[in-house]
Amino acid sequence: MDRRIKRKASEEALREPEVEQPVIFKSPGLKPDVRLRLFGIREFHVHASILKLHSNYFRKFLDSPEKTPAAPSASWKYDYVSVVDEDGEWGLEVCGQNAEASANDGHSLPLPRTPVSEAVAFEKFLNAMYSKPTAIEDSRELHDMTRLADFYCALPVLSTSLYISLWHSPKFLDDIRSLSTAAYHKRPVRDTRVLGATPPIVTEFPPNHPVSLLKLAAKLRHPILFREMMVYVVSLWESNSSIWEPAIKEAGLDDVLTKTYNAVYHLQAKVFFCIFRGAVIDEAWRVKVYGLASQLELLMATRKQMEMAFFCGRLAWHLEDFESDVKLEVSQLLTDLLKNNLVLGKVGFNPGDGEYFHQYLCAEVKDDDLPWDLKETDW
Repeated sequence: MDRRIKRKASEEALREPEVEQPVIFKSPGLKPDVRLRLFGIREFHVHASILKLHSNYFRKFLDSPEKTPAAPSASWKYDYVSVVDEDGEWGLEVCGQNAEASANDGHSLPLPRTPVSEAVAFEKFLNAMYSKPTAIEDSRELHDMTRLADFYCALPVLSTSLYISLWHSPKFLDDIRSLSTAAYHKRPVRDTRVLGATPPIVTEFPPNHPVSLLKLAAKLRHPILFREMMVYVVSLWESNSSIWEPAIKEAGLDDVLTKTYNAVYHLQAKVFFCIFRGAVIDEAWRVKVYGLASQLELLMATRKQMEMAFFCGRLAWHLEDFESDVKLEVSQLLTDLLKNNLVLGKVGFNPGDGEYFHQYLCAEVKDDDLPWDLKETDW
């Protein structure tokens, strides 16, 4: 973990959090009958019917046989308080003398989690149940929300809420793009002095890493986010595969990634085949292509095969005012290869330009290739 992040999280954990006013969720015709108190700083008033509708956990445990029903005179039919276990994980327990005592027993959340960050993530998780648009601050927050939704068996409702929330979360979109473009520049350096050196096995990455977010999207079964992150992973795969592959395999995503990557690989191969075939049969074309290649010679000599977006982008631009029998076929293939399939993270740059100087963004995942059952509504 980055020392600055750890130090910041430590400072936040030690700081005495402020107690806020209760957050009262509304539902037409219903009065809140559940109180949830988290870490002594945040209180939520919600409805049992909403919790049961969207969460298998609450459906099972709110009215479990071993629980004593609240007295008719009680202010709340269900009253829960957060309790942190010895391992740092936390959950909700029925509010009572024992629960009240154990809620502040000195057990700490594992860094970089803090009571405030957990309470915020839980509130946004509740927002999903109530169909309230939510701005996601960054990738770590979405990971926290997903962890909570998974624990409370409510992943489907969180996934559905993202169809709205993602468009209200510009900071989150900037966060996922930051490392999905910079990851190229942080790719592992190959040590040519040690032939056959075994790369380190890495299965965990920062929250905003494209591999982390691809795995998260698969867990949420969210096709838009999954396709977005697949575009990034494929665009950076050739230089990072030795480091990223263990995590991809562990998540069971290697088949869909291989199929998607190979489609882009073969498309680029067709482009270069047509380019060089044209150079054999058309002298004007040969002069045009070789002239461009000579300008980019130093860059091309140091890049791998799937890092040639800059060359293809410039070739497409140079062909705009060039007439040749070869042009039509190559131009159509270049259009497909230089397509930008990003939906959430589109910026003012195209493949081969700006932030995406080396990256192809044309990867596509068909519905039939998504790594989950599209007909399943509860998971």
